[in-house]
Amino acid sequence: MSKLFGKEIKPLTRACNLAAVPDIRYYFNKPRANLYVMVNNVCQANCRFCTQHGDYRKFDFDKFQKVIDELRRTTDENELCLSKINFTGGEPLLYFEKFEKLYNIIFEKFSFNELGNGNVVINTNGIGLKTLTERNDIMKNIGFVSVSRHHYDDKLNEEIFQTNTLPTTEDIKNFSLKNQGKLWLRCNCIKGYIDSTDEVIKYTDWAIDVGCKHCGFTSLMELNDYCKENYVYVDIPTIETLSLVTSSFRYDDNDKLCCNCNRSYYLNDKDDWCDLVTWNRNLEADSPKDGILVFDGEYLRYGFFGEVIC
Repeated sequence: MSKLFGKEIKPLTRACNLAAVPDIRYYFNKPRANLYVMVNNVCQANCRFCTQHGDYRKFDFDKFQKVIDELRRTTDENELCLSKINFTGGEPLLYFEKFEKLYNIIFEKFSFNELGNGNVVINTNGIGLKTLTERNDIMKNIGFVSVSRHHYDDKLNEEIFQTNTLPTTEDIKNFSLKNQGKLWLRCNCIKGYIDSTDEVIKYTDWAIDVGCKHCGFTSLMELNDYCKENYVYVDIPTIETLSLVTSSFRYDDNDKLCCNCNRSYYLNDKDDWCDLVTWNRNLEADSPKDGILVFDGEYLRYGFFGEVIC
């Protein structure tokens, strides 16, 4: 166990289990912690599958500074090493100056070498993508930007998000060209949209065309009526044009399967490639809290929606 603000935290000590090498678990050489920063709890979109719509609340920058200072101390002492930052929300880029202030607080204390190599992530619907395209000073420290994009057609994507404030295909292509290798795309499989193996391949061909090498496809979690009515399972790893690379699994503290993902490799007819990851969550299992820290704008919590640390 490690301590943060005097409270015991179970660190992240290993990666997921890999099906290709059963009974082998990869352990880290230092106790790790991943920090999720909920920059906003609001969003300009109105996705019907989303259950996280909230009202705007102020962000406690002073407390966030104290959190980063404490993680700097625990990292220096190898007690709990900050190894990943994930900017999330709501929509983290809705108020770009707010995101930038948090970014600066972090990188005043931590270097690129400590949080580089893909370990600083922005999860966004893309509203700030044009701004990021022009901000080399910020993007130099960002591992990748994960853009939620639920259809390859711009109009249908707007229909799902119920907003016209999203980046177009051309905007996404411009970002990818400027920041090669730093664009990831995440797609929810929804009935009537991306809901078949043929549609997955069309989406992946589009992703390759805009310069993306990593796509993630997820089934809707059945959390509300819309999700239940529009749930669809696409058995992506069995698509004949894909090559399965790995299957990974994670378990909760009671050894119940928490989630699993399959990583596949797709090669189009022009010999251009893209990684495909499909992820499934077991809603009956508890989400592991190991090494998961969440700053929700007001409190630092141990795990998502977990107990308050400070």
